[in-house]
Amino acid sequence: MRKAIVPIVLLLSLLLCSCGADQTLITPVTDGFSDMNDVAYGFTLRIELGGKTCVLLASGDVAITEDPLCMTGEIEETLMGDNIGIMQVKWLDGVMTTDGEDEELSWDELRSSLIYAPPVVFETEQIRSAESSTTLAGTLYRHYVKDNSKSELLYSLLGTALPEVCGVVSVIEEETEFK
Repeated sequence: MRKAIVPIVLLLSLLLCSCGADQTLITPVTDGFSDMNDVAYGFTLRIELGGKTCVLLASGDVAITEDPLCMTGEIEETLMGDNIGIMQVKWLDGVMTTDGEDEELSWDELRSSLIYAPPVVFETEQIRSAESSTTLAGTLYRHYVKDNSKSELLYSLLGTALPEVCGVVSVIEEETEFK
């Protein structure tokens, strides 16, 4: 009897592993970001070298409105262990204001220079697993994505800033992981 149960348990385990993430934990996120005119979100970005040394830790809040096209935010950064501080940013009518300093910058130039971007909503097949929890602010959904190292998506989000932020001359894509 025991010998017959082992293959059944293994088969069920493989079946459960191949099912992927629970769709009921993906759909609310997809629906929530499907029609974004006004966007307000918090973010955390952590870039490590060798999976151990934290090069950059940045977190903050960003809000983008479509009419008028405007971006405002507050970003706190730590670079190589040194606290850089909290930076106030605002873009409106072609002018980027960073901590009170103005610079002419088109929307396209701003978007191409950001290492912070509107949230990426991964497709169901890119999500390894998902979970949710209830907080005072509402439901928090957490998606764990499969290795996206071969995808241009995350490279495009970090753009040319990735080598500069990591302090390297260039990125070796075969040795870089996005998870």
